Parts: sequence; C-alpha cells; structure tokens
Amino acid sequence: MDSELNNKKVLNAVAGSGKTSYIIEQLSNDNKRSLVITYTKANQENLREKVIKKFGKIPNNIFVFGYFEFLLRFIVKPLCPHAVKDICFEIPHFSYQSPFTRDRKMIYANKMAKYTLEQLPDFKQRISRYFEEVYIDEMQDLASDDFNWMLSLADLEIPVTLVGDFFQSTFSSSRRGNHLKNLYNDLNLYKDKIEDAGFQFDETTLVYSHRCTPVVCEFIKNEIGIDIESANSTSSEIGLITNQEEIKSILENNQYLLIYQVEVPFTY
Repeated sequence: MDSELNNKKVLNAVAGSGKTSYIIEQLSNDNKRSLVITYTKANQENLREKVIKKFGKIPNNIFVFGYFEFLLRFIVKPLCPHAVKDICFEIPHFSYQSPFTRDRKMIYANKMAKYTLEQLPDFKQRISRYFEEVYIDEMQDLASDDFNWMLSLADLEIPVTLVGDFFQSTFSSSRRGNHLKNLYNDLNLYKDKIEDAGFQFDETTLVYSHRCTPVVCEFIKNEIGIDIESANSTSSEIGLITNQEEIKSILENNQYLLIYQVEVPFTY
C-alpha cells in the first residue's frame, strides 16, 4: 500500500455512504497540512461545520476551499503575470480565445483550469510545497477542463484522494464546447480516464448506504445496475403511486418532509 499508485485514489461512493464524513475521519489536528476542496458553497460550509464539530474549531493545519476560490487565490493570483482580481462567471463568446476579460482584471471561470494546466505548470510544485495531503469532495461536480485539472493532481508528490459518486453528477463546474461532453454518461469512459491518469479506482470502500434500505438497494441494483449495499436493516416497500390526490397527500405530509430535510445535509 506504499506504492505511488495507492496514494492516489478515487473513491466512487454510493448515495448515503458518507462521502464527506469519510474525508473528515481522515483529518487530524496534528501538524500535517491538509487541503480539502469542493465545488458547491453548500458543501464547503458543510465541510467546515463537520471539521468544527470534530475539533471544536478549524485547526491551523486544515484548509477548506471552494474549487474556483482555490484556483484564484492559491494558483492564479500568485503565479499569473497579470494582476487578476476576480473571476468572471459569464461565458465568453466562442471566438474569444483569451482566458481573461479585456482589461485582464478578471479570469473566466470556464477557462481557469485550462489556463492553469497550460500556462502555470508550477502550480503542482506549489501545492506539494504547502500541503501534505489533498482531498476533493463531490468530485463528480467537476467537468470538462476542471475534470482534467483534478486528474492532473496524480502528478503531485503527496497523497491525493478524490471522493464522489458518478451517478450523482448533477452540477457542472464549467463547459468548453463538447469537451468531455459524454463523460458522465459512460462509467467505463469515466473509470478509464481516472485510471489512465494514475489513480486507483475504488468501488468497495464506500459501497454501503446509510440512507437506503435493503429493499431500495436491491431495487437499485436490479433496475438501474448500480452496485449498492444497505448499511441498515430498516424495512420498507416500493410501489408506484399514480393517483394525484395520494401524491399530493404524501408531499404535504410533514413526516415525509422531515425525512427529506434530515437527508439533504448528509449528502451535500
């Protein structure tokens, strides 16, 4: 387990398996400098809250960043020859080739990763110099050039762990034309790209769902083809409801709403 391959790993996690909790469990408040990156603001706050719950505060050796925030503050601003101040989230016209706005004060979000990979190669040495391990949570939110940037971290001299669920790809960090357009439509393509980059693809560590009952997991496996196991013994049943009044009654039932509200923070 001490080979270069085994300290670069991707944990493909099923729904409700505790992706974020897994990362929190790996963190310690010793002197090891840990970098944690995620895409959504909601999950960044969720990560910070879980770190505080574990340690009572954010330890000085643990750094939680949003993805674009990290690219801008830690890579682009220190390494770019232009005085870039912020990120522009508008999509430039396809004929506009520069990654910067015309006054060069802002960098386009959907061009940051490509620019970093092609023009700021020293970013890898910079990450390895300041951190001793890297985690990316909800990795399925990174697409196109951002996905390539994430996989380039296999070149780092330090351990890198990426955690996410291929089947829960709902957000999309950015797009550049049709680049990697079908990535999240083809599990084999997704897995091949990850392994070709130098990561070990782990489909067993986070295969047990704390959210789904055994009946639901069996249904998912048989009908959708997702390998998922249940971590609880709660009984349940699956049925098709077509009556509009019955559907309305369920949606308006506070008991069902309460279940939904409890599960959402656990996922994101």
